Amino acid sequence: MDSWVDEYADKAMVDLYGIFLKLSVLVLDLSPSYAALSIIGVVMSAIGLFSISVMLTISAYKMSDDFEDFSGEANLGFLSILSFIFVCNQNYYRRELILLHHMIGKGFHDYKEPQYSPEELEKYKQYLNKLYLALMILACYVVFIALLVIFICPYIDRQLGFGWDDAYDQYGVNRQLPVPLWTPFASDSGLGYWSTLVLIECFGGAMFTLSIGGTALLFTGISGGILLEQKLLILSIQNLDKRAKRRYKMLVGADEVNKNKFGEDPLYQKCIEYCLQQNVIHHHCILRYYEVYQQVGTVPLLASFAIETIAIAMSMIRLNEGSAKWGANIAFGCIAIAEMANMIMLCVLGEQTTTLGLDMNQSLYFSKWYRFNKKNRMILLQFLIETRNPLRVGSLGLVGCNMEQFSQVMNSAYSFFNLLKVSKARD
Repeated sequence: MDSWVDEYADKAMVDLYGIFLKLSVLVLDLSPSYAALSIIGVVMSAIGLFSISVMLTISAYKMSDDFEDFSGEANLGFLSILSFIFVCNQNYYRRELILLHHMIGKGFHDYKEPQYSPEELEKYKQYLNKLYLALMILACYVVFIALLVIFICPYIDRQLGFGWDDAYDQYGVNRQLPVPLWTPFASDSGLGYWSTLVLIECFGGAMFTLSIGGTALLFTGISGGILLEQKLLILSIQNLDKRAKRRYKMLVGADEVNKNKFGEDPLYQKCIEYCLQQNVIHHHCILRYYEVYQQVGTVPLLASFAIETIAIAMSMIRLNEGSAKWGANIAFGCIAIAEMANMIMLCVLGEQTTTLGLDMNQSLYFSKWYRFNKKNRMILLQFLIETRNPLRVGSLGLVGCNMEQFSQVMNSAYSFFNLLKVSKARD
């Protein structure tokens, strides 16, 4: 497989994400037609996100005496840092992402036999398609939030009389920009104002939302790959007897195996051995995919859980202030919903990956092993041992993608919210 251009990976990416992944520049497109444009886009996105992260961090520090505005500024600062991490990580692991999508596009393993539970498999594919649709809607919703934060909500607040007559406050933060921002240059009028508005806030906001929305889609796509392949393996194990009979018939031309002599027919046992070996190979392909997936996802998952826990708490603080700035309240309410939806998505996908791993082990356990000869029983036993510990999506053993982790995130966010609220009350 070519590490830079791959037809299977390209087709899988187009089918799963459409144009969204190209717009978010999360994975470099180094095909001859788009290579130069893609590289420029990644560099501009990384520089833009890094710059706005620094300026938002400085702005939040300078506004720390105004708790209401500080909480909103800090929230956006944390999310912009998360966006910068996503862009850098996904492009650093570009070859690994190409490999994952190559496996999705080509298939993990070809059994060269018919699917024995097509209705159940089709039902599961429809479920995954609905999941992709829901995530596409979430990604579009995240992009819509950028319009709220930069254009709609500041306009609402100005109409309610919360605009600023002077460009700068006492901290040197430009309050006439849609998102109050400290800049290292004059941004109150002329070229400085329009450059800040267009290049930093509008372009930065677009990259901010495309990065987060694109990463949500990306991890849903590669998670869907491992879910579908686990389901295929489970169905194959459940139909082990039918697969062996089909192979036996192909070899000897008999319509049926003598059911009273399952353990005595050496050719039939050879068929069972072959089918089990195919399942083991498929399982090893899934494990290889999982290892690459974990390598790509370690930093984004850890950063997402850490930063979004704090960001959810900051949104709760902002909404708890009882501010009359309805535009800002709407914006941060929508951000809080998107943050929680993103966390739920990660945890549901991780939970299902583990659940299918448990189902795989159960399918092996309840197979007709008592009809196998000694060699096949040993293969099955080794396979059972390999699948005893199901796959668990997570990062460095510190966070795990499951509903228990989501509960811990919400509890941590609420605890952090209470801590900051008590700290404010003492001040």
